[in-house]
Amino acid sequence: MRGLIRLLDIGSAFISRYLTLAGGIYCGLLMLAIVADVTGRYVFDRPLQVVATVIAVTAPLLFSMGLGYAQVTRSHIRLTIFTRRLKPRPQKTLEIGVLVISTLAIGLLTWLTADYAMESWHIREYEVGFVRIPIYPTKVMLSVSISLLWLRYLVDLLRHFNSKSTELRNNGSHAT
Repeated sequence: MRGLIRLLDIGSAFISRYLTLAGGIYCGLLMLAIVADVTGRYVFDRPLQVVATVIAVTAPLLFSMGLGYAQVTRSHIRLTIFTRRLKPRPQKTLEIGVLVISTLAIGLLTWLTADYAMESWHIREYEVGFVRIPIYPTKVMLSVSISLLWLRYLVDLLRHFNSKSTELRNNGSHAT
């Protein structure tokens, strides 16, 4: 079990890291496109018609591509105003409960986004406008990003349960 958890941990951390890097590069490219659009609009009186549509279609990627890596580095926002007053055992129990709920909720979201992404891919969905921009790659990347977040929650949950079973086994062997 430890080998599987380690494999999932290393693999998902690796993919999440590079997906976050790709998201940062994409964000930089979008900023350059916005600068070009604004420059074209105010200097040459010719804005880039496609920039607003591209941003509208791909905006979900800006926040979703780094979700898995944020879980790897534990940099999601944590509200500890109440939990820091708890003793270690209730804190751990609460953390496991939150991980279970998060894993189930993100798992459902993963399933739904994957379903929408496959449907969009199948019909080759496009944004209707001045320029036809494909929507299905964005939906697929959104699904992949959320899947990585789910995988990270699952790894954290398995790690908690695995450490708990190891503790029980070690405590049981010392008692005999």
